[in-house]
Amino acid sequence: MEQRIRILPTPAGAVGVRSCAVAGRPGKSAYEIACENGFEGTEAQWLATLVGPKGDPGATGPKGETGEPGPQGNTGPAGPRGAAGPAGPGVPAGGTEGQFLVKQSDRNYDTAWVTVPNAQGVSF
Repeated sequence: MEQRIRILPTPAGAVGVRSCAVAGRPGKSAYEIACENGFEGTEAQWLATLVGPKGDPGATGPKGETGEPGPQGNTGPAGPRGAAGPAGPGVPAGGTEGQFLVKQSDRNYDTAWVTVPNAQGVSF
């Protein structure tokens, strides 16, 4: 195929280029020319040689927007059992048969074991 190019002046003083293709006889492919100049191998192997060396990394781009949270992951295994904590408030140790646990003030857990006078013979 023949290529015709026309150079045209433009009002701004630049040059405009216009081209059109005119049918001609087919020429050799770049692969055929490479083989004529010493390349040995398949067309696919020749195409692989057209890739240049890896370039230097480009500059780091700006940080993107935060995406939507992903799905909830699986629950991990249970951890080891912790040490026992101190005893909490409750019924104080002690007391004897027939005694009652009585609050000594309005404060929480301020209790004591007491024997109620004249409570003999009373059963619950």
